[in-house]
Amino acid sequence: MGSRIRYYSSSADRGDTDMGPQSKWRVLVADDDEHICNLLSAAFELIGIECETANDGVKAQNMIRARRYDAFVSDLAMPRLNGHRLFVELTEKSHPAMLFTITGVAEPKLVRDLIVRGVRQIFHTPVDVDIVAATVAASLARPEHTTSTSTARSSTAGEN
Repeated sequence: MGSRIRYYSSSADRGDTDMGPQSKWRVLVADDDEHICNLLSAAFELIGIECETANDGVKAQNMIRARRYDAFVSDLAMPRLNGHRLFVELTEKSHPAMLFTITGVAEPKLVRDLIVRGVRQIFHTPVDVDIVAATVAASLARPEHTTSTSTARSSTAGEN
């Protein structure tokens, strides 16, 4: 299962709440550690990004098939279906979500494969959850993403 690691949250400890504009973005966080999912979810929601969580790879896979997400943040080591396999599936199907991973694994071949597949950022643990949320938000706010997302969302207006 997932590795035991420490996560830090700088702004939540200080009570900062003005970290960015409200958005219509939706992020899926997948990690088998419920505490980590909760921390990341709170960090995203603090900056106005809707966040849903999955505690294993199969649940994340089903959620991705049922609903559109602008970004997907996943642990690599999860039960039933690991994060790397999910990334492979998403990139093979040209899924529009931006991909990010949080991992304790520092295997150069794996890192290279993830980058080649389009993973935007590989966060090595321990991480500050606010930095993860801010990095994802900054990536989503780039003009090249906002144009493709608004087009993708308008073509799937009936999806939820």
